[in-house]
Amino acid sequence: MKQPDTAALRERLANYTPEEETDRRIAELRDLLKEISAVKDSMADIITGFTHAVADLQKKDIGARVHPDTLKALNEICTNFVVEVGKQLMAHRDRQLELQKKHEERIARMLKRNKGVWVSDGWMKILIVCILLYTGISFIHSFL
Repeated sequence: MKQPDTAALRERLANYTPEEETDRRIAELRDLLKEISAVKDSMADIITGFTHAVADLQKKDIGARVHPDTLKALNEICTNFVVEVGKQLMAHRDRQLELQKKHEERIARMLKRNKGVWVSDGWMKILIVCILLYTGISFIHSFL
């Protein structure tokens, strides 16, 4: 195995002074600071130009004119739309009222025939019999 040549490294170490390296790094940092300052100035110029362009656009008037016949047609379209929606809402309300009447009639028929979930005479008899059976069985079970 061949030994690496360390003569060049020893020579560099012999000539090395920390002050020179510090000075070199300080010079690099100063150059970098100048570049950052230049970029900052150019960004400020770009932002200023953009702000001026936006302000100029906001100041400009757009010359648009609408013909009176076009306004009348638009007004007529809006009026027709409102009338049509009103008709649809009235028809919907009428259908809902009709459905509500049918539902009320069906519930009234169920109540007349004592059907449904309501507590009617037939259900009341079954409930009383069940309660009496439960009470009797519980009473007998407690004495056994």
